[in-house]
Amino acid sequence: MKKLYIILTLLLCTVILFGCELPFDFGQGDGSDDQNDNQNNTDTTPTPPEFYTVTFDSNGGTEVAPVQVKPGETVRSPYAPLLYGATFDAWYYEGKVWNFRTAKVNSDMTLVAKWIYDEYSIYYELSGGSIISPLPQSYTVETDTIVLPSLTKKNCKFAGWYLDGELVTEIPKGSTGDLYLVADFFGPDVTVKDSEEASARTWDNGDTIDVKLTADTDKSLTVSVDLTGRNWDTVRIDQGGKVTHVKTRTEGDKLMADFKMTPNGKNATLSAAILIGDETLESVYGSILANGTKIDYNYFPGFVRKSVTFTIDDGDIARDPIFIGIVKPAGIKGTFNLCRTSATTAAKYLAIYEGYEVANHLNIHSLPVRDGLDFDSLNFKDEYFNSSTADVRYVYKTKTPGLYYIDYTYYSTGTPSTDPNHKPYWHPMAVYDTYTKDADASKADIESVFGEGSVVGFAYPHGILSSEVKQYLIDAGYLYARKTGTISDSTGFALPEDRFAWTYNANVGNLNEVAAKYDKLDPKGELKFFSFGVHAVDFEGKWDTLRTFASTYGNRSDEFWYASNREIFEYEDAVKALVISENSVTNPTNIDLYITVDNVKTILHAHQTLSFD
Repeated sequence: MKKLYIILTLLLCTVILFGCELPFDFGQGDGSDDQNDNQNNTDTTPTPPEFYTVTFDSNGGTEVAPVQVKPGETVRSPYAPLLYGATFDAWYYEGKVWNFRTAKVNSDMTLVAKWIYDEYSIYYELSGGSIISPLPQSYTVETDTIVLPSLTKKNCKFAGWYLDGELVTEIPKGSTGDLYLVADFFGPDVTVKDSEEASARTWDNGDTIDVKLTADTDKSLTVSVDLTGRNWDTVRIDQGGKVTHVKTRTEGDKLMADFKMTPNGKNATLSAAILIGDETLESVYGSILANGTKIDYNYFPGFVRKSVTFTIDDGDIARDPIFIGIVKPAGIKGTFNLCRTSATTAAKYLAIYEGYEVANHLNIHSLPVRDGLDFDSLNFKDEYFNSSTADVRYVYKTKTPGLYYIDYTYYSTGTPSTDPNHKPYWHPMAVYDTYTKDADASKADIESVFGEGSVVGFAYPHGILSSEVKQYLIDAGYLYARKTGTISDSTGFALPEDRFAWTYNANVGNLNEVAAKYDKLDPKGELKFFSFGVHAVDFEGKWDTLRTFASTYGNRSDEFWYASNREIFEYEDAVKALVISENSVTNPTNIDLYITVDNVKTILHAHQTLSFD
């Protein structure tokens, strides 16, 4: 007790001496020493963030949203992106495949998509010609533009390659589909005697020679052709006078007279004389009546000769509204090819596609059994299709009778791939009965929403048709059917010769380039056609391409007729249905037609007759 008293006394004296401030720090000082201690013992390990960001670079495919992942955890694999003409392979990080099941995220990172590009074959019909330089046998959407080489043929000149009846000089980058190119050759030289106002050209077609004469004279002309040492009989073309029901092509005031000569033909003469007066026809449909009245019915509504339309597949209700939001203010119309609708989504579909044509693109979206494919010889596996275990050497059944899954290489060539590195590209394939039943069902489905008779067009899934399916569509009363493939016509832009096997003129890869060529065409001559496609998703990340097109070529109704595929083809049919007699012209259809009578613009109303006495 005495010791405790002494200690307390000493403390009291110390407090008095130092003004109530203890000379010792019992943990309640200014903290300066603590700070020094902390600085000397600082832990330099950074505190990890709450989340890391994983970004997905789709490498040209559809956009994939970034995600946030806690440090040290795995990231969930996103839905595979889509890229037209390619199959998704895997996500890569720093050149290696990313393992979503085991790999941990420990920093911000970017995963990059890798694609396996579909390889398409190129087939050639040489038409008797010989190869000068190697012909490319295949390509992908990533292949640079292929400039097609020339061929040689004795006593002939190479005229070019034709694809689906249209002249092509190249295969543009971004094209898709197997191609069947046919070589064409100019025939022997041809001369037009005693005329500086005329010229002629021949084409070699094996047993026949096609001759085209261009002239701006009303004189009688003599055309001579010399075929490899054999003299053809002189061909005399008499021009002048009045004729009835002559269909002719003109360029300005130059007559384009087309006729054929056969090797044993004699006195091959153009049977009808063509009037070339002060006013010349500009139409392939032009006619001169017996009384000399000139009728030109080569006009679309608005008295224009150029039509503009689009054809967009799949019924993408997420992106189609974006597409419409760009083209609609520009007055551009076209057609949407739908895969499926339903009563529960009727209001949504009606709202999205109001004012546009809808066409059939099949519910199942299957390939047909193509022409030339020996279906019975395929290696069928008695198993239901499973993408994770399927073998490209086999064809697998599904729970839908007549529907199978086949690797696209096997489908397109008839032989399964033996390449150990081949990446399968699986597609549903339907036999004729299954394909047509689906076509009937999907048409009924669409018409249940948009009304009976609303569907008259068809877009082949994957752009592939067969002769059986094509005939089915014709017999079923469809107005047209569109395929896909290489852009076949970027210079002529004629209305499709085959309504059930046509394709568009341009896609997102060359839309404005081809449109510029179309814009420069002389607004004379036959009716012209420009169509672009083929999916709204193709414009993902490239919407400015469509905006440029709309702002440049939209709202020009004095030059272009903006219409759906259906409207264009129905109008063409109405023009062809005109009834022309010696002194009158009658429109028997329900569509008003735009014509000129002796160059005076006239609307020939439905079921109207104009008489000229």
